[in-house]
Amino acid sequence: MIVVRETLGTVEELAGKREHHEERGTLERITVDERERNRSRFKTELEDGTELGIVLGDHELSPGDVLVADDERMVVVEFERREVLVVSVPEMNWKEALELGHHMGNQHWELAVRGDELLVPIVGERRLMERTLREELSEGATIGTEAVDPALFDDATADHDHAHGHPHGEH
Repeated sequence: MIVVRETLGTVEELAGKREHHEERGTLERITVDERERNRSRFKTELEDGTELGIVLGDHELSPGDVLVADDERMVVVEFERREVLVVSVPEMNWKEALELGHHMGNQHWELAVRGDELLVPIVGERRLMERTLREELSEGATIGTEAVDPALFDDATADHDHAHGHPHGEH
């Protein structure tokens, strides 16, 4: 098992080593899902079956971080794309927008805005999330799905604390 306790830099910073490993076919990428991304330690497996233990403490992984760079291989981090509901509302007045935002806040759902679309990560059963959203959406609204870059939601989680001291029945 290889244990990583710190990143070695980014793949851009180590471009010379990256080229070397690309040419030799020894550049490996590990895909980190949302659950692992928020953990300070986890274990994964490399292509050849070698276990890779990642113990980073407070350091957060980023796409392109290099975890291993030796003569045998270079291991680079990628983030798994997130499945989201894509909500399009043809017209929405401010009251509807506030009610929808309030309702989504009560569900503790993350939200990103992309142009005229709302992106809501699927965190439970998709059917139930769609039904919950439809109750708050106006006629003509559509809900689709898409896999997106998880970094779209980074601002929503970095400074926002969901801990608060009241039961949800109050709002």
